[in-house]
Amino acid sequence: MAKHGDRSSRMQEPKGTGVAEMQVAFPPDGAPRTPDGLGFLREASLFRLDIHADARAIPLPHESVDLVVTSPPYWKKRDYGFVGQIGQEETPEGFVGALLCALRDWRRVLTRYGSVFLNIGDTYHNKALAAIPGRVEAAAATNGWILRNRIIWTKIGGMPEPAANRLANRHEYILHLAATHEYFSDVQGYAERFGNGSNPGDVWHIPLRRNMGTHLAPFPDELVERAILLACPNAVCSKCGKPRRRLIERTAELDPARPQARRAMQLAAEKGLTPAHIAAIQATGISDAGKAMQVQSGSGKNSAEVKRLAAEAKLALGGYFREFTFARKRTAGWSDCGCGAVFRPGIVLDPFQGTGTTARISNMLGRSAVGVDLVLPTRREGWQGGVLDVGDDQRTCRSDNPSGSSLSPRVAKA
Repeated sequence: MAKHGDRSSRMQEPKGTGVAEMQVAFPPDGAPRTPDGLGFLREASLFRLDIHADARAIPLPHESVDLVVTSPPYWKKRDYGFVGQIGQEETPEGFVGALLCALRDWRRVLTRYGSVFLNIGDTYHNKALAAIPGRVEAAAATNGWILRNRIIWTKIGGMPEPAANRLANRHEYILHLAATHEYFSDVQGYAERFGNGSNPGDVWHIPLRRNMGTHLAPFPDELVERAILLACPNAVCSKCGKPRRRLIERTAELDPARPQARRAMQLAAEKGLTPAHIAAIQATGISDAGKAMQVQSGSGKNSAEVKRLAAEAKLALGGYFREFTFARKRTAGWSDCGCGAVFRPGIVLDPFQGTGTTARISNMLGRSAVGVDLVLPTRREGWQGGVLDVGDDQRTCRSDNPSGSSLSPRVAKA
């Protein structure tokens, strides 16, 4: 690994993995915000990059990663021994200000198709919840982030709690934040893995990961896998930067495990409905049937023939026609930007890398990974008596959050 004071880096190809690994250290004496030699970010090979840096000032080029999956230190929960670390601010407002500072830099390094999955928990302070997730949500929205989902992670098999006058906490929040409405999403691919082909919803039942190591708060593998499959492209054009998107087509296939679906398929066969009838049902939906007619008018874009076929099918099926509006979908192909350039793997960033779970799962799923931390997984002793100056950007960010923010422009080993 590169030593402090040395801007060189090393890359190696571990046998049998196909993943190029690199570690970069940035010394305090005027280290560049964008290090030399990071051209491989646009190349087609799979890699893992570990960086010694602060999550509020990441030395990566603009628009260089496709997804952020991370869990910052929770407010007043654990002290990792660094002056100015995120999580030890005096007030909830100061903690939220520090996260906003980090989110600003993450927006800079995200492509316009990128988004953030932020795992955040709450803290009891003075015998009351500090409402940290809600504060972060509101502050992020005020700062231009689009809150796409508030995912509830329910912890299976949580640790016992000593409190006798309140319920034990068994959930945390995962905020899905997007910078633009162009963000990449592959709900179909995610649903095929976690939802039997249907949208699984925003409650994730994930067991806690047992940790026998030194890190106090490891990520569950499944949490990272869900975020990556949902929002990180597996291929991105190395020329224009557009991700390949899944092309979906509807089928007439229903879930035979559901009694209503079995009855719908039986009626369709008995009445001799054709694929054209089923396609007509799916084209018109339910907006012109039953109670929906009182509140919806439909799009009005279907042809007279489609409407005729849909009416025949709905008459034959009765209320069971609705089953075909939720028929299974399948992948018909993948989009192509037409550049003719090679495609690189999607790149996942974890600004609070910890034990490196996000990077490991990213590589397993065929995505490249960048991990940032004050202490890298292979160097648990952290900064060796030195300090990390995160530069003018953080000082500017600090001035934008004057109410209670305790951000420090220097991070040192305690």
